[in-house]
Amino acid sequence: MQNRMRNSLSCALALLALTLLATAASAQTIAPRRVAQNEDRLSKASDQKPASVLVYNFYTSDAADPARTDTRVTITNTHNQESATMHLFFVNGTEGAAGDAFVCLAPNQTANFLASQIDPGVTGYVIAIAVDKATGCPISFNRLVGSASVKMASGHAGTLNAIGFAALYQGTLPGGCQAGDTFATLAFDGRIYDAVPRRLMLDKAPSVADGYATRVVINSLNGNLATQLRPIGTYFGLYYDETNRPFSYAGNAPNQLNKVLSDEFPRSTPKFSEAIPAGQTANLNFIVPRQGVGLTGAVFYHHPNGATQPGAFSGGAANLPSTETTNTTLVKPVFTPIC
Repeated sequence: MQNRMRNSLSCALALLALTLLATAASAQTIAPRRVAQNEDRLSKASDQKPASVLVYNFYTSDAADPARTDTRVTITNTHNQESATMHLFFVNGTEGAAGDAFVCLAPNQTANFLASQIDPGVTGYVIAIAVDKATGCPISFNRLVGSASVKMASGHAGTLNAIGFAALYQGTLPGGCQAGDTFATLAFDGRIYDAVPRRLMLDKAPSVADGYATRVVINSLNGNLATQLRPIGTYFGLYYDETNRPFSYAGNAPNQLNKVLSDEFPRSTPKFSEAIPAGQTANLNFIVPRQGVGLTGAVFYHHPNGATQPGAFSGGAANLPSTETTNTTLVKPVFTPIC
């Protein structure tokens, strides 16, 4: 199935590339170790900077009804003189398997495509890695930016900037990657690439008693893109009411947690709707209590009466900020780009 998906993705993006060219002429429960004692000095990922690796936190589509559920993904090469080659991985949020394809961009060029055309009916996240056009090895090319505009039949909608992980080296990936290699390991440790989050925070989540449906998305960034990324697995968290009273919750998730805040998530005693009554908000923290598990995430807000009810707002999305980092690795297959 992965090979079929890879072939369809490659064909679809090959057509996109031609159009662009024409236009341009294991669950070990130990305390995670932080990368550095001084977090302020650590190079961190951000959705506000160009980078060599981009993570799009969410994409989805409905093959039967793309007018209501779809995602437009964009990627831009901001360099004024150099072309860029990206190896894209479309990660299935339930299974962790990834279909892959390449996109090549001329200087100052933007590519965009719809999830309904590239990977219809799948919900997950996208990882784009700058690579050498001749070998497919990861390279330092901190000139990539992107975004994903999402709409869902549930009413959730918004645009998310891609999270940028800058390469902190020059040239080709340190540690060895050359023509003929089949795999390369990318270290997100604050030394090779920006450090990856291990703890995420959602600030001022509205009460479900006020009619809000707040969708939380959290992704695993650990494992092998050629086979399967590791699931989030067992997670733990705390949320706080406006008096700073804490409530704990826990659970288990696949590669992508995709939940609307309710009495089922976060599951706590008392229930979330009772702990955070109408008119109140919660601050929520999410962590995986295992070493080296990297995370990124986002939130979508929706209120069914946001357009008509005074004081109610609907629409909008934001990436979840990191409050602590760890080190993790991604293994990617290496072969000559096709574009």
